[in-house]
Amino acid sequence: MTPIKKAVKAGQHLFRENDRSRELYIIQSGKIRIYRTAGGKEIELTTLEKGSVFGEMALIDGKPRSASARAVDDCSVIIIDAETFHEKIRGVPPWFMSIIRMTSHKIRQANRRLQNISGEHQGAHITMTLYLFFERFDKPGNGLVIQSTQHQLIQLLGVTYQTVTRTFDFLHINKFVEIRDDLIRPLDQKRLGLYCEFLRLLIRKQLEGLELPSSKVSALAEVLIKKYPQIIKQDSSSTSVEGDYFYHLLESNELNEDHADVIEILSGLGLCIVQRNPRGGSQRPMSDVTIRLNHNGWKRMYLLNMFNSLTPGC
Repeated sequence: MTPIKKAVKAGQHLFRENDRSRELYIIQSGKIRIYRTAGGKEIELTTLEKGSVFGEMALIDGKPRSASARAVDDCSVIIIDAETFHEKIRGVPPWFMSIIRMTSHKIRQANRRLQNISGEHQGAHITMTLYLFFERFDKPGNGLVIQSTQHQLIQLLGVTYQTVTRTFDFLHINKFVEIRDDLIRPLDQKRLGLYCEFLRLLIRKQLEGLELPSSKVSALAEVLIKKYPQIIKQDSSSTSVEGDYFYHLLESNELNEDHADVIEILSGLGLCIVQRNPRGGSQRPMSDVTIRLNHNGWKRMYLLNMFNSLTPGC
């Protein structure tokens, strides 16, 4: 048998969710909507256009369809059935097809896991994946094409078009990204990266029980992280600061008068450890100590203070 070219009318289904059909489709013209049904409602995953291939998973592993496919408008598609497919790959080594089937199995497992992402975390996963897209595919900083980026996120994360759109709007309103001329680009890549680190901690529940610091301690955190950027970049580590210099930092934030109480509070919060280093009777405040800054503690407090009110509402 040979591949078949078929005309599909607008509104016609090529297959439905949980069908046992095993054909692969290549769009020649028109658009195909891929969606799932939940609670009696259709949830759009993506809309595919000319040149797109879909339906290949069921052809490879013979399992039921994981979504439905319906023509948006009058379309033309090429259909490759299982018999034709296996005839064409007859000379392919068995071990190669085993790898393909194993890959298909892992993709289905990943899709099931991603479908179980709670609603409150979908926006976070979209944001973090978008940030990775910027880092990998937008080296010049010109931005990414919105439509293709949306489709990639939908296919990779198993989320809906509406959820991606809401997340993009949220990031735009809060000045993480700029959306213009069908492109999306980060306004400040460093700030977006810090926000993604905040979202990771939020998802892992590592911010639970933390209280927002006072304005002076928050200002101190900003100074420390600017001076020691490794606090943000290196987990499970610490940085040593000489007591004299730490006192200077407290002084610059009007915390030096009660420095002993401040150090006690910071130590109680797990933000630092005080090590005594006698310096021959010097009378300078804190000259006889070294302060070890706990990276995890300062990072969590800093990010919580910066982004506490900014969580994607989807």
